[in-house]
Amino acid sequence: MLARILADLRHAETGTAPEAAARAGFVRWVLSLPPGVPVSAAAAAAAVRVRPQAGQGRAVALFLKCLDEACVTANIAPERRGGARARRRGRA
Repeated sequence: MLARILADLRHAETGTAPEAAARAGFVRWVLSLPPGVPVSAAAAAAAVRVRPQAGQGRAVALFLKCLDEACVTANIAPERRGGARARRRGRA
């Protein structure tokens, strides 16, 4: 799947197409991951494969940037604020 996405990205090099193609390629890549695979680990592995090809066009470089960002931000969990239990405690 990654090779197919990279081939598509090499053809998207005019106007604003590289940015849109990179984002679409990243979403396609994420959706192709098997269930339960950590996105950050998969993104790190994919980035290693894509990095040597980053000079093959702006869309590929932007796709690599998306992968690099996923390595960092995919590990962030939402902060829980307490929900109903905290609201009940506040009334007591």
